[in-house]
Amino acid sequence: MKKSRSPLTSDFGCLASREIFHLLAVDEWLKTHLIDKRQQVKVKHELLDAIIVKTLMTVQGWKAQSNIKLLERDPALCLAVSAKRSHDTPDTYNSLMSQSSLSRLICWLSSLDNINILNEGLFVFAGRRIRMCHPDKKHGQFIIDIDSIPISASGNQKGVQYNGHYREKIFHPLIATSADTQDLLAVELREGNVFTSQNAVSFIDRLIDGAKKYISSDIAFRFDSGFCHDEILSKLENENIHYVSRIKNNNLLRDKFYLETDHDRQPDYVDEDVEIFETQYKAKSWDSARRVLFVAPLKYDCEQRSLFKNYFVIISSWSKQEKSAIELLKCYRERGNAENVFGEFKSVIDINLSSTNRPKSMYGGKFVILDNKYNFNPCSPFHVNYVNLIIHAYSYQIMHSMRVCQEFRTKKGCSLRRIREQYLKVAARITKHSRQIFFHIDQHIIKHCCSLLNMFIILDVKKYPEKIEIQRC
Repeated sequence: MKKSRSPLTSDFGCLASREIFHLLAVDEWLKTHLIDKRQQVKVKHELLDAIIVKTLMTVQGWKAQSNIKLLERDPALCLAVSAKRSHDTPDTYNSLMSQSSLSRLICWLSSLDNINILNEGLFVFAGRRIRMCHPDKKHGQFIIDIDSIPISASGNQKGVQYNGHYREKIFHPLIATSADTQDLLAVELREGNVFTSQNAVSFIDRLIDGAKKYISSDIAFRFDSGFCHDEILSKLENENIHYVSRIKNNNLLRDKFYLETDHDRQPDYVDEDVEIFETQYKAKSWDSARRVLFVAPLKYDCEQRSLFKNYFVIISSWSKQEKSAIELLKCYRERGNAENVFGEFKSVIDINLSSTNRPKSMYGGKFVILDNKYNFNPCSPFHVNYVNLIIHAYSYQIMHSMRVCQEFRTKKGCSLRRIREQYLKVAARITKHSRQIFFHIDQHIIKHCCSLLNMFIILDVKKYPEKIEIQRC
C-alpha cells in the first residue's frame, strides 16, 4: 500500500448528476423560488446547497446523513457542489458543510411554503426533462398514475404508525408518476395508518395544476381500486378529465358478472387470451351509472364460477367512441410500467426517513436554555422527513435522466441500479495542469462517460418552449 499524492475519488459520477441539474436549470428555478427567512448577512450556506448535497449523496448511494463526514474532502463532490471556477486547485476548495449544518438547512426547508415549492420543482424537473429528450414529439394526452407505497421505519418518528395491511410500522406516502415517461411527478408524505385514498382529492388537485402548467394541457389519470371512490371519480368527471381504474370485486359485481357471462351471451370483445364483457354499472353511493369492463380468461368455465374468480373489472370515463374496450384494457395494462417506477424508487433510491425529536436537557454538563435570538427555526420532524422524501424524488429524476440518455445512445434498456454501478460509482484521480482540473478514469469507462456528458451538452433545454405535448420517452 502506498499513499497517493493526488486526490482520489470513487464518486466521479456526481459531476454528471450536477450537470443534469444545471442543464435543466432546476437549480436556478429553486434558488429563485425558495424562501429563506434567515439573516442573509450571516448566511454561509444557501438552502440550495443543502438540496444539492443531499441529492448527490443519495444518487451516489450514501443514504445516511452522517456519511457527509466521510465525504467532506471528496474532490469530486466538493467540485460538484462548489461555485468556484476551474482555475482553483482542488485542495483549495472548501470542504462540504457539516452534518449539523446540513440538518439545520433541511430544517429551514421544512416550512410549508418551501415544501410546496419543492413539490412544484418536481413538475419543473419532469417537464424540462421531457422537453430536453423529445422536443418534437406531441400527442393528445398525458396519463398520470397514482398509488401509495409503504416506507418501513424502525424508530418512533412522528407519523410512523402500524399498518394492518402491511403488518409493520411504516410511512404511507402518495406517489404520482407517468408510466409513459417514467418520471416522478409528485409525492406526499402521510401517516402509516391512513387508508390508500386519504388526501387523494387534494393531491389530485395539485397534480392537475402542476401538470397543466408545466407538462401538458390535456391529462388523464390511471389508478388502482384503492382510489376508485365516487368523490374522486365525480371530481375528475366535473373537471372533464378522463380516467381508467380497477374496481374492487363485490357481491353486486359478482352477480352482474355471472349474468353477463351467461352461456347464451358471446363476449363483446376477444383479445389474445381474455374475453371482455362491456356493460353499465351503478353502485349504491353513485349518482349515475358508469362504463365497466369484465375481463376474464378465454373459455371461462361457467359451471365452476364459485371456485374460480379469476376475473377483474375496469371502470372508465372514456366512451366507446373515444376508446374501444381493447384499447381501454391496453391502456390500463400499461400501469405495470408505473409499478416498475415505484419499485425502483423504493429499492434503488432506498428511501430512508429517520428524522425525529431527540431532545437533550444537558450539553457539556450544563442545562440547556432555549434562546431564539439567532432566529432559529424549530421544525417538525414529520415535515423534515417530507423534505427528505422530496429530495429522494429529485435523486430518482437525476438517475432517470441519465438512463434516458443512455438508452437513447445504446438503443437498449437500462436499470437505475446499472446506471449507479457502471456510470456513477467510478473511481478517478484528480490532477491540475494549465489552469485546468483533470479527472483520470479507466480507459474502459471513459468512452461511455464522455458520450453521456456530450449528450447532456447537445440536448439544451433552453432551446425549447416551456410546455409541449409528449407521448412516450
